[in-house]
Amino acid sequence: MRPLVKTYLTERKKITASTSDPLEREKQVLALKMASRKQMAKVVGMKKANSFFTSEQTFRRKVRDELKNRKQEEKKN
Repeated sequence: MRPLVKTYLTERKKITASTSDPLEREKQVLALKMASRKQMAKVVGMKKANSFFTSEQTFRRKVRDELKNRKQEEKKN
Protein backbone atom coordinates (compact mmCIF):
# COMPACT_ATOMS: atom_id res chain seq x y z
CA MET A 1 0.00 0.00 0.00
CA ARG A 2 2.80 2.41 0.88
CA PRO A 3 4.22 2.60 -2.68
CA LEU A 4 0.73 3.34 -4.01
CA VAL A 5 0.21 6.15 -1.51
CA LYS A 6 3.65 7.59 -2.25
CA THR A 7 2.97 7.52 -5.99
CA TYR A 8 -0.44 9.14 -5.46
CA LEU A 9 1.00 11.97 -3.34
CA THR A 10 3.86 12.58 -5.79
CA GLU A 11 1.49 12.75 -8.76
CA ARG A 12 -0.86 15.05 -6.86
CA LYS A 13 2.01 17.46 -6.15
CA LYS A 14 2.95 17.44 -9.84
CA ILE A 15 -0.62 18.27 -10.85
CA THR A 16 -0.86 21.07 -8.30
CA ALA A 17 2.46 22.57 -9.38
CA SER A 18 1.90 22.33 -13.12
CA THR A 19 -1.77 23.32 -13.52
CA SER A 20 -2.84 26.91 -12.95
CA ASP A 21 -6.47 26.53 -14.04
CA PRO A 22 -8.42 25.48 -10.91
CA LEU A 23 -11.07 23.49 -12.77
CA GLU A 24 -8.52 21.63 -14.87
CA ARG A 25 -6.50 20.92 -11.70
CA GLU A 26 -9.60 19.56 -9.96
CA LYS A 27 -10.39 17.39 -12.98
CA GLN A 28 -6.87 15.94 -13.06
CA VAL A 29 -6.81 15.33 -9.30
CA LEU A 30 -10.17 13.55 -9.51
CA ALA A 31 -8.92 11.32 -12.34
CA LEU A 32 -5.83 10.54 -10.26
CA LYS A 33 -7.96 9.70 -7.22
CA MET A 34 -10.17 7.35 -9.24
CA ALA A 35 -7.18 5.53 -10.73
CA SER A 36 -5.40 5.34 -7.38
CA ARG A 37 -8.52 4.05 -5.65
CA LYS A 38 -8.77 1.19 -8.16
CA GLN A 39 -5.15 0.23 -7.52
CA MET A 40 -5.51 0.49 -3.74
CA ALA A 41 -8.75 -1.53 -3.78
CA LYS A 42 -6.87 -4.43 -5.37
CA VAL A 43 -4.53 -4.46 -2.36
CA VAL A 44 -6.72 -3.54 0.64
CA GLY A 45 -10.29 -3.63 -0.63
CA MET A 46 -12.64 -0.85 -1.70
CA LYS A 47 -13.78 0.08 1.81
CA LYS A 48 -10.24 0.78 3.05
CA ALA A 49 -9.30 2.50 -0.20
CA ASN A 50 -12.26 4.87 0.25
CA SER A 51 -11.26 5.35 3.87
CA PHE A 52 -7.83 6.57 2.76
CA PHE A 53 -9.32 9.36 0.66
CA THR A 54 -11.81 10.30 3.39
CA SER A 55 -8.98 10.53 5.91
CA GLU A 56 -6.88 12.57 3.50
CA GLN A 57 -9.74 15.02 2.98
CA THR A 58 -10.28 15.35 6.74
CA PHE A 59 -6.57 15.92 7.32
CA ARG A 60 -6.35 18.62 4.62
CA ARG A 61 -9.41 20.36 6.09
CA LYS A 62 -7.86 20.35 9.58
CA VAL A 63 -4.59 21.77 8.25
CA ARG A 64 -6.45 24.55 6.42
CA ASP A 65 -8.46 25.39 9.54
CA GLU A 66 -5.34 25.45 11.71
CA LEU A 67 -3.52 27.74 9.28
CA LYS A 68 -6.57 30.00 9.14
CA ASN A 69 -6.72 30.16 12.94
CA ARG A 70 -3.02 30.96 13.19
CA LYS A 71 -3.36 33.73 10.64
CA GLN A 72 -6.26 35.23 12.59
CA GLU A 73 -4.23 35.05 15.82
CA GLU A 74 -1.35 36.89 14.15
CA LYS A 75 -3.71 39.66 13.07
CA LYS A 76 -4.98 40.07 16.65
CA ASN A 77 -1.45 40.50 17.99
